Amino acid sequence: MVKTETIISRWRDFLSNNNVSWPTYVLICLFGLGSWVAVNGLWVELPVLVKDSPEGWNLPSYLTVIIQLANVGPLIYAIGNHFAPKKVHEKTAIPFIVSVGAVACALLGFYWNKTSYIGGDKHSTALFILSFFLAIVDCTSSVVFLTFMSLFPSFYLSALFVGETSSGLLPAFVALGQGIGSGSGSYNTTNATNSSSHQHTAKDDGLRFGPEGFFFFLFSIMVVCGLAFLALIYLPVAKRQHVMKITLTNAHTKESDDETQPLCEDFPKPARSGHDPTTTQDSYVNPKHSSCQSVRDEMNLKIIFLLCIQAWINCLSNGVLPSIQAYASEPYGDKTYHLVATLSSIASALTCFAALWIPCSSPTLVTVLASIYTVLSGYILILASLSPTPPLYNSDLGSALIIFISIISGILISFTKLSICTIMRNHGYRALFWCGVSIQTGSFIGAIVMFPLVNILKVFHQAKS
Repeated sequence: MVKTETIISRWRDFLSNNNVSWPTYVLICLFGLGSWVAVNGLWVELPVLVKDSPEGWNLPSYLTVIIQLANVGPLIYAIGNHFAPKKVHEKTAIPFIVSVGAVACALLGFYWNKTSYIGGDKHSTALFILSFFLAIVDCTSSVVFLTFMSLFPSFYLSALFVGETSSGLLPAFVALGQGIGSGSGSYNTTNATNSSSHQHTAKDDGLRFGPEGFFFFLFSIMVVCGLAFLALIYLPVAKRQHVMKITLTNAHTKESDDETQPLCEDFPKPARSGHDPTTTQDSYVNPKHSSCQSVRDEMNLKIIFLLCIQAWINCLSNGVLPSIQAYASEPYGDKTYHLVATLSSIASALTCFAALWIPCSSPTLVTVLASIYTVLSGYILILASLSPTPPLYNSDLGSALIIFISIISGILISFTKLSICTIMRNHGYRALFWCGVSIQTGSFIGAIVMFPLVNILKVFHQAKS
């Protein structure tokens, strides 16, 4: 465990850094807000949206797949940047994706509840289409925001991470302020032809403001993100912090060399000892080769093991659990589902803040935390499979238990994922790259597996209205 004195000294060293321009630091925090605020906002607003959507409790499983399909965004950017680097780069991509995100949020404010018939069934068409664009924006921002930060010294990276973490906090706090609702079921409308009767009325449902107000809040965050980006590019106080390209030449060359090396080359090699300059090449290499190779093989296995853990926990957190969270929480009441969505998001975001100052690099601890998270996820999955009458569904104890488990799960998944990323970063670029691949692969597998179980095979059951 990290001692309190160590944490305090880190804070003291950071705050006493004379090279930090605090206006620039704040601007980068505001810029980072736009990274995942839209998708995070969708998740915390789901307890309100599921009541009015024709998909009902199946809505999260649809959104989970849509968000995973949006990973085509970073792929398109990577291809464009490869073949037209002078036209497709951070300074052109960021204004574009932020504008798309802002427009999509604004349109959701007007059309979030518009439906149409597809294959004979009514679906939330506008919500799906606009959510796809929001997900493309957020997935692509993970790539371009980080590379844009190469324009600034490395100590400003923490500001970006603070902003990205706040993109989960702010929507959750606003959702809490929005209220929980009466739980009377007044969201379920039967006459879709009458637009006035289909329109959401916040007062009737016990909410301080409806989903349209929430989406306009997300729109304002995207506008703030765009303005902060422009300030970082053109404001003199920020321009003075830009790293001169000429000073990065050697470092860039080294980084490029590192990126072309295989994964095992990033691992530290055992130090040479007792080297005799007169020893021939073969006589020197052969005795050392086996020990060096065994160390590298052992580290490869350790990294592969951690990558498998990363894929597994992201399969659960980004694919499986979001798809069935409504089935596990809604039977305990609208208030419970609302608190599960908001408080777990807040706990996850606060854990990200803590992880910036209390890093973990122990594979053993990571394994233990991932195991505990798996057990808790299994409990949530069992509750969802027993829906609409899970254990204790008529008691306050059942509600308190699912809320508590969701909060602990949010803490565990955030700390475990960040800890694995920290370990991968210590092993070099290639390890960090495969860490990202494992995150997306696990998330995609979880979403694809759960979609047919929820929407085709109907393994999980919604309470009848």
